[in-house]
Amino acid sequence: PAGQTGAVQIGTWGGEAWPGIVDEVRMWNRILSDDEIKFSMETGEKKFLSVQPSGKLAATWSQLKTQ
Repeated sequence: PAGQTGAVQIGTWGGEAWPGIVDEVRMWNRILSDDEIKFSMETGEKKFLSVQPSGKLAATWSQLKTQ
């Protein structure tokens, strides 16, 4: 939550860790309406990312590590 300084943990439910991989995460600094959530899910990441990761160092390093 905004204003909190503690760690953010993604992939837990009821205190139990989810044994999988999180592929995509989107975070907002406000509560979204039902329509905004639906639009976000139906729209590709290019509408939401202000910087495209293609060709950037982190994305390139990630691709190199998986080869």
